[in-house]
Amino acid sequence: MPFPPYHDPEVFLREQALCRNLGYLAHQLSAPAPGDCFPLDARDYAQLLVNDAGTYRRVSNICRHRQARILTEPANGKKLICPLHRWSYALDGTLLKAPQFDSCPDRSLEAAETTDWHGLRFDREPPEFDLESVDCDGRLSFTGMRYHSSSHTDYAFHWRHFLEIYLENYHVTPMHPGLTRFIDPNALEWELHPTCSIQKVGFSRKLKPDAGSREIYDRLAAALMKLSGGELPRYATLWTLFYPNLMIESYPYIRVISTVWPITPNRCRNSVEIFFDQSAHETHPEYFELFEEAYFETAAEDEAACQMLHEGRRTLETSGGFDDTLYAPLLEDGVRAFNEYLSEALNTRREQGNK
Repeated sequence: MPFPPYHDPEVFLREQALCRNLGYLAHQLSAPAPGDCFPLDARDYAQLLVNDAGTYRRVSNICRHRQARILTEPANGKKLICPLHRWSYALDGTLLKAPQFDSCPDRSLEAAETTDWHGLRFDREPPEFDLESVDCDGRLSFTGMRYHSSSHTDYAFHWRHFLEIYLENYHVTPMHPGLTRFIDPNALEWELHPTCSIQKVGFSRKLKPDAGSREIYDRLAAALMKLSGGELPRYATLWTLFYPNLMIESYPYIRVISTVWPITPNRCRNSVEIFFDQSAHETHPEYFELFEEAYFETAAEDEAACQMLHEGRRTLETSGGFDDTLYAPLLEDGVRAFNEYLSEALNTRREQGNK
């Protein structure tokens, strides 16, 4: 099956359309209470996830008067009020008041109800996959979790490079000396499905819980052992990708949702939502603080790995060269499966565009 080029403008437009088509917004835990309004990082803050008495809507965050952004951070209230000229809207987007106008213009905010998939909210049909069918001791459930934070990072490389590194454990030993103190990249089980892949990774045999260590992952292991009463779960992590660009990561007592978005052939954005087990966070906050430090240390190392791929492949394509991709057995099975999915999906989208 032909491998999609990385820097072909026509292919890239199809990739952008494919990623947008998934329609993921945010987890409803980001707006748990009636009246909560959550600006969506994945939509460049142009839209909100709004909890209107238990009905979750996607609502525009751009005022219909002079196109100012309404909210810059999460808020709670009975209506949305633009800070620039005080135009106010109901939580369903209906314009309520336009000061100094004799009558309210017919200018409501664009709004639509969302669909629910295990608490994740979409403005299209959600993935056709049952998370509860995965044999992982409930590690993909958000029960008992509480929203902690959101952030995004812009990267100077092709979006697929992010996922290709995410989907393989072959690079873990050379690129992640800290992470390998916590996980064993070879203790890997795959579940490969037509619309997703799941990596189940065991704990490192070199695990050395040490609260006084200079290594962040040793301190993290010590905090986890304290929190769990010395009993480790079956898996250190589960890394799940729902094609093409939605990731759910499960760590003990922690869930992370990431979406990677193509911006240009040389730029992408990764939006991250972090959720903590509420009761565990209240009693052992140090574990969660260490996790964030370790998580972003590993993310910086992954960025370096992605940049290596991007620079090499861009140079090769610019010179008109080509080299077949080889896949290491087991450790890169997820990359192979994703590339097979992507080739077929992009070819289908091209054929549909030609009709």
